[in-house]
Amino acid sequence: MRRVLVRRPLLWAVGALLFGTSAAAAPKLRGRVNLNTATEAQLQLLPGIGPATAAKIVEARKARRFTRPMEIVRVPGIGMKRFRALEPYLAVEGPTDLERIGPAKEKAVKKKAAKRYRVLRPKGPKILDFRPPKPPTKRGDEERERAVAERESP
Repeated sequence: MRRVLVRRPLLWAVGALLFGTSAAAAPKLRGRVNLNTATEAQLQLLPGIGPATAAKIVEARKARRFTRPMEIVRVPGIGMKRFRALEPYLAVEGPTDLERIGPAKEKAVKKKAAKRYRVLRPKGPKILDFRPPKPPTKRGDEERERAVAERESP
């Protein structure tokens, strides 16, 4: 039992190194963004803010100016969790001087794996029928045709 307890911290450490997220993966930023004067391009520098959310921030600003950074949560798509991540970079007065100081985050190009298709083979005998199906007929149709044929014949 003692060996198992000693190995677990080692496994946790190895797992944390292999599967943990590193701080270097996130872009490093310096400065602040003034919510009342920043352009959409400047707002997109913020982590987790894309073109759609930046446009929503600008629309919310046109309706009513921000008086505190926390008022950004009134924008649809931004909650308290995202606000906490953005808080060090937000301001409501002063210049917008946010800039990336780390390497730009590049999208990884994912190689497409060759798709393997499983061939499904039906069990049992193979039955092939190439005849077209007969159109549905009504019983009354045959009787009408006979009646018409009898009237036309002298």
